[in-house]
Amino acid sequence: MSIPPITLGLYTVFRHACADFAGTIAAVKQMGYEGVEMYGEPEQFPAQTVKEVLAAQALPLTGWHVEWRHLQPDTIEDSIRFFHAAGLQNIIIPCLGGKWGVGHTPAQECESRWDAYLARIDAVAARLAREGMRLGYHNHEHEFMIRYGGHTLFDKLYSTMDPAVIMELDTGNAIEGGADPAQICAGTQRTIFLHCKPYSRELGFDVTLGDAADANAWRRIVTAAHGRCAQLVIESESAALDEMENARRCIEGLKAQLAGLTEG
Repeated sequence: MSIPPITLGLYTVFRHACADFAGTIAAVKQMGYEGVEMYGEPEQFPAQTVKEVLAAQALPLTGWHVEWRHLQPDTIEDSIRFFHAAGLQNIIIPCLGGKWGVGHTPAQECESRWDAYLARIDAVAARLAREGMRLGYHNHEHEFMIRYGGHTLFDKLYSTMDPAVIMELDTGNAIEGGADPAQICAGTQRTIFLHCKPYSRELGFDVTLGDAADANAWRRIVTAAHGRCAQLVIESESAALDEMENARRCIEGLKAQLAGLTEG
């Protein structure tokens, strides 16, 4: 089997990127990453700057975590102009609900809110498709912990959303929520952007990808996603190391974990 491109979720090195975007991206290229999924607001990372910096390193812009407020009827047309200017094709919703209160607070949690989100998600996906773009959804742990009608919220979302919506499966968040990322990958026909997030049941997210404490069964997960996974997006939330050192160790760890998979 072939291994999908290993790309970097910018959140992993966000503080460094805010201080020196061009220098950070150059270092990321040297580490061996094959693309960048952006995170951050347009005023932090102007479209032309992103396009020029990535082009200078011959790194594709593989996606962008775009906040829900930028995908509403009164904001989406401005956002689409930004996406075109940046050369962006994959727009990922980074979060809805949960402890962050995106769209609604935990106290406001109810199924009808998600039904409204689902209607809007399909409308956004259709609008982006007319521009040659795709929408995706990135999970956290709460989608596996909230249940409606005997099914997890995660299952509700992915059984309802337009089949063209990308499944950006965050492995660490899934494990934190009690789910098995490999089982999820094996059970979907959607395009998968596999968010490779190290997670430890003892240390939480303060673990580097591939460490002994990392609860992800990487070979099993990647094998289960074979044929549908378009990219492996490393995103680590570890505060135990400097961001850049953590990013370097994570890509080395993932490559070590997957060594030999291309042979059989």
